[in-house]
Amino acid sequence: MTRLWQQLKEGIFALEINVAVLSGQVTLRHSGVYFFSTTIHFTAALNDTCDVGSNIKVAICIDSDCTSKTSLQAVHGTCDKEFSITATGLLLLVSKQTVSVHLFSNGSCPHTIGKASTFSGYLLACT
Repeated sequence: MTRLWQQLKEGIFALEINVAVLSGQVTLRHSGVYFFSTTIHFTAALNDTCDVGSNIKVAICIDSDCTSKTSLQAVHGTCDKEFSITATGLLLLVSKQTVSVHLFSNGSCPHTIGKASTFSGYLLACT
C-alpha cells in the first residue's frame, strides 16, 4: 500500500507532495479529485490611484496553463487600498501534473501581496 500522508507532529498530517518553493509549483504524486483554495491579500501603493476598469485575477492553474486547461479563478476590481481575492474549487488531476497560483493585472497601479496569503490543497478521492 502506498503511503499518502506524512506525520508532521502528533495529530497533524500533510499529504506527501513535491513542492518547488522557488517556482511555487506543486507536483502531484497521486491521481484524483483535489480541493484547492487560495486567498491572496493585496495592499495598493499609498499614493497611487487606480485605473478605471482595472482588475486583478487570481488563478489556480494546471501545468501553468491558465488558458487551455481548466483553472480555478476569481477577479476583483483594484480600486480598493486593501482587499483579498479567494479562488476555490475541485480539480480532477493525474499524477505528475503541477498546480500553481498565478496573478494577472490589467492595471498600472502596483500592489503588494500580504504575508498572510495562503494556498492549500486536499486530495479528496484517488482515481
